[in-house]
Amino acid sequence: MLNQLPDAVIVRILSHLSTNALVKCARVSRRFYFLSWEPDLWRSVVLTGEKTDADLALKTIFRLLNRNSVKHGLQKLVLNGCPRLTDRGLAIVARTCPQLSRLEIQHCVN
Repeated sequence: MLNQLPDAVIVRILSHLSTNALVKCARVSRRFYFLSWEPDLWRSVVLTGEKTDADLALKTIFRLLNRNSVKHGLQKLVLNGCPRLTDRGLAIVARTCPQLSRLEIQHCVN
């Protein structure tokens, strides 16, 4: 049934998912992989949790969003409880997010 829906409808549905859920949806199929990494879905990124390697997650997210020379429009980045966030991860954000207007960092010990 999902195969019959147009891409625009699926992207609209995906727009209501969290960052973690979007990453998981990208693993469902080839079609969902490309739709899940649509730059319009990535205006806001929220990474939380002690097990999250925030540096690696940020590097991977920005690499995938910037493929094919398409610039992303990330405006809000929230990092909560990510003990594996370092200056290296923040440098990636500074280099790749010129349109970032809101950055929230809480309980990240590094």
